[in-house]
Amino acid sequence: MITEKSTRKENPTLLINKTLKQYSDILQSDAPTPGGGSALAYAGTLAVALIGMAVNVTKTKLCKKNLYNNGAEDLLKKLRQLEEKMCDFVDKDTVAFANILAAMRMPKDTPQQAESRKAELQRQYYRSALLSLDMMKTAVEIYFAADDAIQFADRFVVSDAHIGKSLAKCVAQNCTHNVDVNADCIFDTSKRQAIRNRKNTLLSQLN
Repeated sequence: MITEKSTRKENPTLLINKTLKQYSDILQSDAPTPGGGSALAYAGTLAVALIGMAVNVTKTKLCKKNLYNNGAEDLLKKLRQLEEKMCDFVDKDTVAFANILAAMRMPKDTPQQAESRKAELQRQYYRSALLSLDMMKTAVEIYFAADDAIQFADRFVVSDAHIGKSLAKCVAQNCTHNVDVNADCIFDTSKRQAIRNRKNTLLSQLN
């Protein structure tokens, strides 16, 4: 069976499979995508990787001293899952914005076309807002996973876990910009308010 992860790794066109320099060059080009959301996701992968490194280095040291127990295995498993989600967001955010652009380019010469265009834009704004919320939620989960790592980490790598935590917080806080810009375009007031409420709830969890 081909898993989603293995399929993704075999696709050279995905942004997540570019080198850091390639991604940076694409990001600063005049192309509208990738943008801030994708960059935040990329930063999120670095945050969780730093935290995972602190745990893995500590695990190796303790194993050499025959002091290691399995207490960190659940944390490492969770970190791998969070990393997978952030890796996916690098390209999912780009697709979400491309879908908005495609909806903007729909014809609007007739009332029917204009109505179809408006409806499609509303769908895409809503989907993009939900995606940004999901990325924000994942960043908050990374932020709290860092606390568990900090309790476990060796003193020589605990700073890396702290940096990962700070970076995850930065990602979560800045996801609010993408949430807001999409929510502001949603006509349905109940949907718009629900999105903002979820955003504020996530923000309140950050120290």
